[in-house]
Amino acid sequence: MKLKINETAKKAIEILNENGHEAYLVGGSLRDMLLLSSAKDIDIATSALTDDIKKAFLEYTTIDTGIEFGTVTVIIGRYPVEITTFRSEQEYVNSRKPSSVIFEKNISEDLKRRDFTINAMAYNDEEGLIDLFEGIEDLENHIIKAVGDPVKRFEEDALRMLRAVRFASTLDFEIEKETFDAIIKNSNNISNISIPRINAELSKILISNNPSKGIRLLFDTKLIEHIMPELLILKDFNQKNPYHSMDLLQHTLCVLENTNPDLIIRLGALFHDIAKPDTMFVDEEDIGHFYGHDKDGEALAIKIMKRLQFSNYITEGASKLVRHHMIDASHIGKKGIKKLLGIFGTEDIFRLCDLHSADTKCTNINQSENFFEQKIKEVLDKKEPFSRKDMEIDGNDLISIGTKGKRIGEILDILLDCVIEDEELNKKEKLLRLSELLIDYDIK
Repeated sequence: MKLKINETAKKAIEILNENGHEAYLVGGSLRDMLLLSSAKDIDIATSALTDDIKKAFLEYTTIDTGIEFGTVTVIIGRYPVEITTFRSEQEYVNSRKPSSVIFEKNISEDLKRRDFTINAMAYNDEEGLIDLFEGIEDLENHIIKAVGDPVKRFEEDALRMLRAVRFASTLDFEIEKETFDAIIKNSNNISNISIPRINAELSKILISNNPSKGIRLLFDTKLIEHIMPELLILKDFNQKNPYHSMDLLQHTLCVLENTNPDLIIRLGALFHDIAKPDTMFVDEEDIGHFYGHDKDGEALAIKIMKRLQFSNYITEGASKLVRHHMIDASHIGKKGIKKLLGIFGTEDIFRLCDLHSADTKCTNINQSENFFEQKIKEVLDKKEPFSRKDMEIDGNDLISIGTKGKRIGEILDILLDCVIEDEELNKKEKLLRLSELLIDYDIK
């Protein structure tokens, strides 16, 4: 089988060959090429040891990214190429990493250590495709299958279980039954994996084209119990509400599917109704109400995202979506839109718009037009003030007339409300006169 491989990968293989070493394109880069999609990374496996790799690429920039594991990154043109010596791995410690590695002489020993058959192939132009575990067949059948004994593979590195879910989600493949059963058996071992590694895989699942499939698989494999147990209560939860025919998990997954692949939006979608079970009130007509679930959901979402070590930027962005997702688009007026613009800004407001649209689609409400988005654009087009920075007065002006301490912020907030209500008040002289009246007023 002759394949047309990435020119950068071909160059790396040629240089290693010219220096007397075997070299192959391997891993995800080969898998993606076989799937006719663009490879994000280039991985080369070689018989060369790390010193030999660096010697072969003297004219290039090399980085010692994992010398102890036989890995050197070489910059060819503008692209990083990860080059690793053939290796096998000794007994793993705490389902996380091998106790040691042995550098091998041939590619077949290297392929045996890999996680899934679709990632355990190798290629170069001279030998063609090396496929020891029927990876091509699994690619064609859209199957995620562990190399060898799946229980052993997951005992070696528990992150592979989450990677199986990620590949199933990003590639829209199915997990082979024996591999699936082994994940369930070993699911508790995911707790041995560092939070940043879990975060990276979870984020890729959420921004994939099939986020609901990934989250559903986390439930079915029991991995969710050890990553986000707070979500378990969503499953089979009857909302008892005329607007909702789906249970709470089905609704959440539906919202995920209908949002754009933006991590902040997807996290907001995942958590937007997380506090509904704890806030449910059933009236005398047996209809469910969820007063305050947006506020309580914000607090719970922050707790989960902090535990999973999402950045402050992502945590704040997603939790704000949870807090403000309960919008009545049909009745919200210009003042309400301006207040939301003050909270989210002119760009992030459209994240809220995206979540609101998806949330509406996944209810029994028949609304084809996005009224919320239309109203936002109308307000933005008029360029009216909606935040402190839009006012013709600031804290320094208030200090100049004798305002002190926290009263500065309190007065600015009152002035902003006034300006939002009537843009004609946004004149420095008018705002200063109002401020003078407010200085001695007891603001509650």
